[in-house]
Amino acid sequence: MNCKRKLLIYSDCYIYGGSERLMSFLIKNPLIQENYNITFAYRNHKIYQNGINKEFNDQEKGELLFPVSIISNSTLIYKINLTKFPVIFKLILKSILILIDITRIYSCYNIISHIITIKKILPDIIHINNGGYPGAKSCNSMVLAAKLLHIKHIVYQINNIAQKRTGLFDRQIDHFINKSISCFITASKLASDKLIKERKFQVTKIKQLPNTVIDESPTLSRVELLYDLSINPSDFILCTVGFLTKRKGQQFLLEALYQISQKQPEIFENIRLILVGDGEERQFLLDFVEKHKLVSNVFFIGYQSRSINYINACDVFVLPSIANEDMPLVVLSAMSKGKTIIATDFAGIREEIENGVSGILISPKIDTIAIDLANKIVELYKNRDYLFGEEANKRFNNLFSNQVYGQALINIYNSTLNEK
Repeated sequence: MNCKRKLLIYSDCYIYGGSERLMSFLIKNPLIQENYNITFAYRNHKIYQNGINKEFNDQEKGELLFPVSIISNSTLIYKINLTKFPVIFKLILKSILILIDITRIYSCYNIISHIITIKKILPDIIHINNGGYPGAKSCNSMVLAAKLLHIKHIVYQINNIAQKRTGLFDRQIDHFINKSISCFITASKLASDKLIKERKFQVTKIKQLPNTVIDESPTLSRVELLYDLSINPSDFILCTVGFLTKRKGQQFLLEALYQISQKQPEIFENIRLILVGDGEERQFLLDFVEKHKLVSNVFFIGYQSRSINYINACDVFVLPSIANEDMPLVVLSAMSKGKTIIATDFAGIREEIENGVSGILISPKIDTIAIDLANKIVELYKNRDYLFGEEANKRFNNLFSNQVYGQALINIYNSTLNEK
């Protein structure tokens, strides 16, 4: 007899990014699978489904996944940003979409869609995954649908720093969400603090749970991967993985390489940077590389479902983010592979890495980040005997492993279900 309780996970994002991968790790976690029958519902659109297809096999798709028809502007606006349309034309298109959204037609449709989903799954507990807050509006619509159907146990995960309220309507929505949710989950202390300060959520409802990644095995060795890219294995390999957007700071990493090329060309000759990811800044970054004669040293790989191959092949992993981070999964992936890491010092990144022990943290200030990156890259190039990678791997196993995460999340679920 199957006595497992039913867990419904719902997520919505305009891309299949880090917080979405976190849900895949959750779904595949042996401890959680042992205790719960899991259904993963998500907004069904092409970009997201492409990520799903690379993350789950056919059996998992049939048994665990539940694509849902949800209307949202986010993916359409993202696609508009990717086009080469004139700026004014982009603004007009986005304004039209925003005006339609204001009518609340989208919300009404989405609530009905959520109600149908909940009635079909009949969950004991719902876990809502939102990339930020307020983030995807359909996540709050799911809360409303759940309350209409008298679902009492709702966990709401927020994977970024909350934004400030912008008006009275925000306050009313926040009051409803705060009252309806059993508990909120954030990865970093900063994210928890911001929910309390900016959105006035109840302190006792917020639980901090550090992120995790599955310790993946590379499918290509360093030598094989670098051979495919025509890179000499003796070169000093930098790697960064992330959505190509301003907040991820790839521009500053390229500026750092340019500074090295000008000041220490003999070192620059032996440095190669692998950029993994796609996004609206891709063309800008390509133009920067060409203009500053970095083409031979920088490799744009695009989105890769097996990004672990590139992380595993590098000497130093770099995350130059400047905003809107919580606890990046790519840093955890690099830690799991024992890599030396340079990252910016804010949000949950400083909780992942102990500066000077398990990695190097630099300031995210935009007027100093490029020169700081250049200095640290050169320092590591000259002295590769640091034990940062070894310490990073130890820290990952002790604090961020899949087993640690799974048990902590089960404790949250059980505590939520046992509340009267």
